[in-house]
Amino acid sequence: MTRMTRQQLQKLSLDDLQLLVGDDFVSLLPEGATFTQVNTNQDHPIGVIRFPWGCSLWVGNLCGQGYTSMTNPQTGKTVRGHNWMADIHYGPRVDGWDTHHICGNKACCEPRHLERMPHGDHMRTHRK
Repeated sequence: MTRMTRQQLQKLSLDDLQLLVGDDFVSLLPEGATFTQVNTNQDHPIGVIRFPWGCSLWVGNLCGQGYTSMTNPQTGKTVRGHNWMADIHYGPRVDGWDTHHICGNKACCEPRHLERMPHGDHMRTHRK
């Protein structure tokens, strides 16, 4: 199989990504990308793909909007992965503030690609 390009990977739909998770998708990743599995289920691997251009893509549960969805190990509550990752690296979110993906990739959980901003500013950013 041919390796996917960055443009092809960024155009994957939620359904496409979920199909790839069940297959040997690692061989399809672009040169320099790595997959780190965080569970032991070989039939449904969950982990992080780190891409050479900097995004870290959570492979596991995605909600219908394309954001990562996971269970916070400390609270047992379902959370969006980018918020959980930002909480770990930048501290808890303040009410009225959002976590913004600087890279524009909703499934990215790379802390360097996440920034906190007031909700109004975040909405204005996405209207541009």
